[in-house]
Amino acid sequence: MIKKIIEFINKLLDELFGRNEVKYRKKCNKPPIDCRVFVGGVAGLDSIQYPRNSEKYRIVGGDLYLHGVGWGRLTIDERKKILDTFKKANIGIEVGFGTGYLHDKAWANRLQDRYLELGINPFFITSNAFGKGNVPTFERWNEFSNNLRSESNLDDEALILPTLEYANFSNDLKNNHIRDNKIIKSIVDQSKGFVLDSPPEYYFNRNNEYREWCIDLIKYGLEKEYTAAWIISPHFAGKKFDVYTYKLLCELRDRDVIPSVIVVENYNAKDDSDYVNVVGNENKDDTCIGIAWDIVNEMFPNLNIKFKN
Repeated sequence: MIKKIIEFINKLLDELFGRNEVKYRKKCNKPPIDCRVFVGGVAGLDSIQYPRNSEKYRIVGGDLYLHGVGWGRLTIDERKKILDTFKKANIGIEVGFGTGYLHDKAWANRLQDRYLELGINPFFITSNAFGKGNVPTFERWNEFSNNLRSESNLDDEALILPTLEYANFSNDLKNNHIRDNKIIKSIVDQSKGFVLDSPPEYYFNRNNEYREWCIDLIKYGLEKEYTAAWIISPHFAGKKFDVYTYKLLCELRDRDVIPSVIVVENYNAKDDSDYVNVVGNENKDDTCIGIAWDIVNEMFPNLNIKFKN
């Protein structure tokens, strides 16, 4: 009886406060699997120009993710300081999507001016081709990719991936898994990968059809040995960002679909003092880099996931 009361109290405290000693309790005995971790965002990105805010994360080989809005706000000096701090890191870049040659060229110019000229050789670039319900044709995607590459000095080997928000807007996911959707499949196959944008809190508040669509997409990417990335952002999780993140990783591990890349970032446009999920400092639990460090330092070991650097 006493044991059941203690278990109930622990569960209640976990739900109310997301206590570390409870939330990371689940273990996994499955064979190890590799995964990279990138961190970045919009609100509070300037904080990582200071080495003290990311020391542990960088020492173990954590990577960097640059969102166009957050990066665009910074001065040249701040950008250079961040790149110097993360000089050993792989770098992912998020850009928009063009509607034609002139728009593509504008994105290529921005890529060149803000990133490549600073010496960045991106590990991958992801483009919001499916943002706000847009579904590009294969021909438009292929044209955009070619223009982005040819109109900048982007290395021929750099991956240009679609950011897949398709599931967030579609009303027919049951019949539109990647193997059923010729457009998405052709774009993913041409790109040799994708970036799935599904915040953990949002993922668990959607229905089973949505979750199965996401699982199936990752499974397809892993089977093909593509770059299969999952963006983990807070959405409305706030102080439970870490709890939802671990819950998602547990589910993905149970289903044998740990992505090859995890990106932790925020999209918040305002550096509001009340916003807890800024990029921030790795020693603060609710920040993006705090979550990234928790993933590498606690969540991955518990789930027998090997941090790849």
